[in-house]
Amino acid sequence: MSRTGGWVRATPDGWRLATLTAVAVGIHLWLVTQTVVPARDGVVLARLSYRLDQSFRPPDRDAPRESPLDVVRSSEHPPGYPLAVCAVARVTGLRGGPSVPEGYLLAAQIANAVAGVLLVFPCYLIGRQLFGPNVGFAAALLFQVLPVPARVTSDALTEGLFLLAVATSLAAAVRGVRTQRPVWYLVCGLATGASYLVRPEGLLVAAAPLAVIVGTVFARRLSVGSAAVRVAAVVVGVAAVAGPYMGVIKQLTNKPTGVDLQRPLGAETARQPVHAGPLFAAWADPNQSGGERVAWAVTAVTAETTKGTHYGVGVFAVVGVLVLWRRFGRDPGWWVLVAMAAVGLTLLMYLAVRRGYVSERHTVVVALLACQFAAALLPVAAGWVGRVLPTVKPRVTTLTLTAVLVLSAVPFAVKPPHRTREGHKEAGRWLAAHSDPADRIIDPYTWAEWYAGRTFDRAGDWTPDLPPTTYVVLETANPESPLPQLEWARVVAERPGATVEWHWPPAASPAEAKLRVVKVPTRP
Repeated sequence: MSRTGGWVRATPDGWRLATLTAVAVGIHLWLVTQTVVPARDGVVLARLSYRLDQSFRPPDRDAPRESPLDVVRSSEHPPGYPLAVCAVARVTGLRGGPSVPEGYLLAAQIANAVAGVLLVFPCYLIGRQLFGPNVGFAAALLFQVLPVPARVTSDALTEGLFLLAVATSLAAAVRGVRTQRPVWYLVCGLATGASYLVRPEGLLVAAAPLAVIVGTVFARRLSVGSAAVRVAAVVVGVAAVAGPYMGVIKQLTNKPTGVDLQRPLGAETARQPVHAGPLFAAWADPNQSGGERVAWAVTAVTAETTKGTHYGVGVFAVVGVLVLWRRFGRDPGWWVLVAMAAVGLTLLMYLAVRRGYVSERHTVVVALLACQFAAALLPVAAGWVGRVLPTVKPRVTTLTLTAVLVLSAVPFAVKPPHRTREGHKEAGRWLAAHSDPADRIIDPYTWAEWYAGRTFDRAGDWTPDLPPTTYVVLETANPESPLPQLEWARVVAERPGATVEWHWPPAASPAEAKLRVVKVPTRP
């Protein structure tokens, strides 16, 4: 296996990157165009993007608007991704199209997908620096076709932009610890700060290069003074990007989950992240004791991480770390990836224990690292096969193993996302055409009220006071759904005089429908 400390060479690297980009564009374009409705979190993020976009417009005396700082200060989410969505909406004209709700959701998907495509560059550079160009190519390719990363970086979510910043930080960190040039530590800090502006846990990315710097001091490969310069470069980079946002919100994060995780054990709030939570996640029994919760967390993190790496890549990654330890154990760049994997898994465990849930979405950083370790094992595994079958060339075996991993993942990666939620979009369109602005819409799922144009700049109204006419959106096949407003919506829909005004699919009878819109006369 060839290794290189270089950066890129125009011709061979260009062909590899062009191929990776073509694959990434194809997968993301397919998934974006096949998405019926986005993930529930996408509605929340699109709403924030709309509010932020509106805040940049000139003030109007008759219709005062929030300032951009007011929007940032009052939002649970950092401004990095919403700003990217605003930029896409303006460039593409989606902010002023015939359907503003659908336009902003599409802009959110495009912003995420573009970042997902650009991921091929830092992913390739990480593998190329440590293991050679062929491994870098395989690592970037594997990550693009893994079902969970491919789907979440094509949805109206933050993962694409977050991973792009994280991977850029890691690529710069690997370059920095191998060359010991402070400028790369500064780039690492800047990219880490950018990842924090997308998701607050991005700050933890700095822990990996900082731990390696400290380790090189203890290994007597770097003086204390030189280490201090490099630590300062990382800190300055992070502060330059993240500091202004922290100053605006006057704390580390506005997200309730992040605030809870900063509290001592046992002091977290009872709030469960279910209203806009992930669709695919493991949930703990709230009655579990401390020891039972830890045991559950280990099982849940292992299961969700295995799914996130699509099983085969995860197995190759674990074997790769164990087998390649001796070969790369002295390389500080290798330790950046190992340290980041440890940070990611520790965060997953902490989240699982403290909040009682862990999602496939949370595992994408670990999956990105797993692709590097798995790809590094491929030529080694080819050598093992060559010992048993000397007539088989190692390159053929490497290509075959790569093809098996890729082809086993692609069919799952390109499945149209959220296909079963199509009725919610149609319900929103029906409500937009048939409900009066004074009517109330109770939608515990959030999609229909968004497509109806009711929640551009605010969340759904859950106050108990009801107008004379209320519409309730209800699915018929989710009795165990954890959505907190669902039970109240069902109670309202059972009031005397309630009638089913619309159902989905249209060909089904109201009794067999998967989704219903119930009209409730809430006042005489």
